[in-house]
Amino acid sequence: MEIHTIHVPSTYRHVNSSELNAWLEMFQLILNRMTIDNFRWFLHVMLFTHTQRVIQKQKDKEKVEENVNEEDEEGIEVDEDDL
Repeated sequence: MEIHTIHVPSTYRHVNSSELNAWLEMFQLILNRMTIDNFRWFLHVMLFTHTQRVIQKQKDKEKVEENVNEEDEEGIEVDEDDL
């Protein structure tokens, strides 16, 4: 029996060849029944979802950068008498 390692984000799962073959057979059945309209819908959903994730990551990155810049601008005030 062969064991294949499949990388899944933040974890590893060992899958034997029979599990992999069963999954591929099921996926093939789905693909065989897919019409051009279903395929277009599938692509649209996948691309839309991916685009939304990319946009959200960019917004999150901008927020982090703004917070860092605000902290840098605040600085620390020092009285000359203390020097």
